[in-house]
Amino acid sequence: MMYLEWILSALLIVFIFLENLVFIRFCLSNKIFLVALFKILTFIVLILSIGYPWFLVSFVFLNLSISFFTAFVYQLEYRFFFIKYKSMEFNDYNLIKKLFGINDNLLVSTKFLDELIDSVYSLAEKKIGALIVIERKISLDYYINNGYAINSDVNGAILESIFNKYSPLHDGAVIIRDGKIVAAKCFLPLNTSDVLEIEGKVFHSLGARHRAAIGITQTTDAVSIVVSETNSSVSFCVDGKIKYNLNSEELYDSLKKEIIFNTIPFEKIEKLS
Repeated sequence: MMYLEWILSALLIVFIFLENLVFIRFCLSNKIFLVALFKILTFIVLILSIGYPWFLVSFVFLNLSISFFTAFVYQLEYRFFFIKYKSMEFNDYNLIKKLFGINDNLLVSTKFLDELIDSVYSLAEKKIGALIVIERKISLDYYINNGYAINSDVNGAILESIFNKYSPLHDGAVIIRDGKIVAAKCFLPLNTSDVLEIEGKVFHSLGARHRAAIGITQTTDAVSIVVSETNSSVSFCVDGKIKYNLNSEELYDSLKKEIIFNTIPFEKIEKLS
């Protein structure tokens, strides 16, 4: 009887181990690093509980509950992961650094911000409307894969070629990941409020670009920049709020705060989820 219990326990451990591999791969691809770490820790305790049936059963349920809860919260991402997701590179050192919140690339980030801001105000001068979204911790894979894949540094010529009104890619948003343009013509969730308040002023009509810029920051932790085609104003969105008509210094300060020196608390990501 004891021998049978050990065989069943071993089979259970193998099943949980395989389930953990798939789950951790999903977490890494969607940058849910804290949940992945918690999952790994519960699996380690589960292994240590072999020989103690009640502890073993408790941690099996806890381990599986994490997966079910995450699948419930990230339904859209789960569906996309299992239907369309392709092979993932696990030898990326940057992924490990992100897992532990390490950012040793501040100089590169500052250079990226300078180029981005120059490009944005160049578009504004020419009255070229634009919507630029910058991914942070929550993955934007779903929106990236609904657009057109691009792999390019951020510069004015590329952004102008995308957003000029004769380009087939000018509708939708450009998405930036790790300082690179990864997709264009990405369609985002819109803010559907009839009335929007911006710095104490009530706006009854904002265009689709502004509503999309706000909408993506309500459903993820991304930040967005929108250039108005009508009046050349540049606005910045974070946490579902919009800062309207910023100058280059104000935009730089906002981006630096949110991208280089940002510390996104787990509670915020949990709330967004």
